[in-house]
Amino acid sequence: TVFFRDTQGNQIAPLSSTETDATGHFERKGLAEGTYTLVAKNDRWASIESPAIPVQAGSTRTAKLDLVAATMLVVTLEDREAGQARLRVQVLDGDGRDLARMTTMTAMRTAFRSGYSSTERRVGPLAPGEYRVVASTADGRSQEEVVRVAGQVPEMAVRLVLEP
Repeated sequence: TVFFRDTQGNQIAPLSSTETDATGHFERKGLAEGTYTLVAKNDRWASIESPAIPVQAGSTRTAKLDLVAATMLVVTLEDREAGQARLRVQVLDGDGRDLARMTTMTAMRTAFRSGYSSTERRVGPLAPGEYRVVASTADGRSQEEVVRVAGQVPEMAVRLVLEP
C-alpha cells in the first residue's frame, strides 16, 4: 500500500487504496498538481518517506521506495487510578507527522476480525527510526514516550501510564 502526503505533510487519504502489483509497481491517478512524498508498507515491511516528488497535470512520475523490515507498535495506556484507559494515539516522526493514521486495508481487516479495542492501538508497521508516541484520553490527559524502532522485531509493546 502506498500513502501520499502533500507539501504541508497532510496525508491525502488515511486509508490508502493505492496498492502495488506483484512486481511492486503502482499507479495513482487523480492527484492534483503539487509536490508529494510517499511511504509504502505492507504487513511486515515499510519504507522511509520518499524525497519530494513534483506532480504536473498529464505527467507520469517514477518513485523508488525500498521496503525494509519494520515493526508494529502495540500501544496501551494505563490510568493508575482506573486501570486500562480508552485512548487516542499519535505516532510522530522527526518532522511531527502522524503515522498512526496510515492504515492498510489488511490492517483494517485484521482489526475487524480480531475485534476493535479502545484500550490498545496497533500502529505500523514502522520503518526503523525514532518516533514520539503520544497517547491521550477523552478528558485530555496524555502521556508520551520516545521509542526507537530497529525493525528487528515484528512487534514492540509500548505501555504508557497516566499518573494521578
